[in-house]
Amino acid sequence: MERLIRMRRPINFKYRFNRPFIMKKQLLLLTALLCSMVGFSQGIIFETGTWKEVLAKAKQTNKPIFVDVYTTWCGPCKMMSKDVFPQEVVGTFFNDKFINYQIDAEKGEGVDLAKLYTVTAYPTYLFINPKGEFFYRFLGSMPAETFIEKTKEALAEYNDPKPIADWDKEYLVKKSDPVFFLEYMKKREKLGISNASLLDEYLLLLPEDQRTSDVILEFYKIDGYFLNVTAEAFKNLKANEALFLEKKLPVGNMMGSSIVTTITNAAKTKDEKQLNAAISAYELLPQESKDVSSAETLYMTYYKGTGDNENYVKYASQQANKLMKTTDAELVEMSKASVLKFEEDAKAGKFGQLNAENYAQGKNYFEAIDKSKIMFGLNENAWEVFKRSSDKNLLKLALGWSERTLQLNPESSQFLDTYANLLFKLGRQKEAIEQQEKAVSFVNKEDAEGLKNMTETLRKIKAGEKTW
Repeated sequence: MERLIRMRRPINFKYRFNRPFIMKKQLLLLTALLCSMVGFSQGIIFETGTWKEVLAKAKQTNKPIFVDVYTTWCGPCKMMSKDVFPQEVVGTFFNDKFINYQIDAEKGEGVDLAKLYTVTAYPTYLFINPKGEFFYRFLGSMPAETFIEKTKEALAEYNDPKPIADWDKEYLVKKSDPVFFLEYMKKREKLGISNASLLDEYLLLLPEDQRTSDVILEFYKIDGYFLNVTAEAFKNLKANEALFLEKKLPVGNMMGSSIVTTITNAAKTKDEKQLNAAISAYELLPQESKDVSSAETLYMTYYKGTGDNENYVKYASQQANKLMKTTDAELVEMSKASVLKFEEDAKAGKFGQLNAENYAQGKNYFEAIDKSKIMFGLNENAWEVFKRSSDKNLLKLALGWSERTLQLNPESSQFLDTYANLLFKLGRQKEAIEQQEKAVSFVNKEDAEGLKNMTETLRKIKAGEKTW
């Protein structure tokens, strides 16, 4: 408004004939400003400065900070930004009570902030006090009403006379006290903080007969998928597998997921000892749990994380060659077996109460699951070889895997895109253009980003530009 007030100064006499034009211009500026203010009031106003500037503003206003941590490929993140954050009721609530900020966890400052506040899933909503201390989090997409209600829980925590920062300090002094330890873990759980590492310490404070209690069971339900295979919590899960299974704990899935977690973490420090421990744990899994993954996949996860292309491609080739051996006739039998297993499990109530629509959806899913594993496994391996290798013989091998995916689903834009890129890298430009044109034609027209990317790839292939 200061700018408009200054504009009301007396008009120089020699420009009096322009007064109507000036008045009209002022009116237009005022209208634009008011419209802008109305637009801002309709949703969350996110700060655009640096994290340091956001912290400074929080201190100045004595307001907590709300941080939306997203990635560009995250569907739920896009949904929240498009459908929830712009709502007036949401903006009114958040703009009054918080300094609001958004960070891309994979770009700029966002990388370090996501690491600092241990963000591993998206979207994650962080609540930070003006000192930069975390005090609450939750995640996922949800309706506006739920989003606001969850945020009210964050505000209640912000006003708690004993915030998590105080609990953390007390933990350093009282971590040998099982009574305190349990309350500390419950506090962390309430705030959405993982107890995966603390579960180890807590178990060691307990006698053997208390390590399978209902309290421990509840902690496993939340953090049992993110254990290290050398941890006490993983050993306890394995040692008491039968008892936990009786209590309906999905032990096999938890151990399988923890094996992947261990390998992912091992890759960050190139710890082959941890890799070998995870592979050994994998070999001891029951067969139905091994179906979730394979030894080759685990090695690929590790070598992808370490950036070792040679070893990655080695295990990708081994896995793809296994997948290539599955015939169409075998796929038909596998599909029948999967559907039969689903029907038996549904009859036994393992999926709860299913209505006719849910039952049909489940049946269709299990009918296609084995075929999907083959197709997407081969496509992923072919794509990774395309990105990582220039060996003509290996690229030709990957081209064969890609051809198999198109035999199983000839109208998949994703599979056609992989096939076209491999042809192009092998110097078969004319064929590559033909296949990429097909890929573009089969893209879901509602997938604007996918259509844009594939159209750009087609342009590059036609121009002879690198696509890798």
